[in-house]
Amino acid sequence: MVRQYGIGVLQGSPYQLSRILALGEDLPDLTLILSSGAPAAPELIRALRDRYGVPVCNRYICTEAGLGLGTRPDDPPEDAEESVGRPRSGVDVSIRDGQGRALADEDPGEVLLRSKAVMSRYVGKSPYQAVFARDGFIRTGDRGYIDHTGRLHLVGRVTPA
Repeated sequence: MVRQYGIGVLQGSPYQLSRILALGEDLPDLTLILSSGAPAAPELIRALRDRYGVPVCNRYICTEAGLGLGTRPDDPPEDAEESVGRPRSGVDVSIRDGQGRALADEDPGEVLLRSKAVMSRYVGKSPYQAVFARDGFIRTGDRGYIDHTGRLHLVGRVTPA
């Protein structure tokens, strides 16, 4: 369908993108590939870029917060291979320890996001209300760190206490 309809931007999870890549089809109309929904291996990012000759961007998206971070088509290729990019305009990222204290760059902790797109609460008596920090950030449950260039690197999930 991508080829049949001349789709220029292909978005999918790393699994979906790896399955498309495995088909070996030519997709001459592609101009951009967006990966989101799960961590993408550097090898997959490189293979997609090499096969289709277009930029591949990583997106860090959270159901409760919308688009938080992402690499851009004009970023160095290694940005998408190593990270999920930098915060989008209007998005704040905080890396915190288990007690909620902000951590310094390069120190791994829980990733929290804040923006106008972050939902304020769940409806009703949801057991998930604890994801909302008092300062407007939402806890993502992901572990990561911010490097010296401002890129977010994901390193796993937070282990429940």
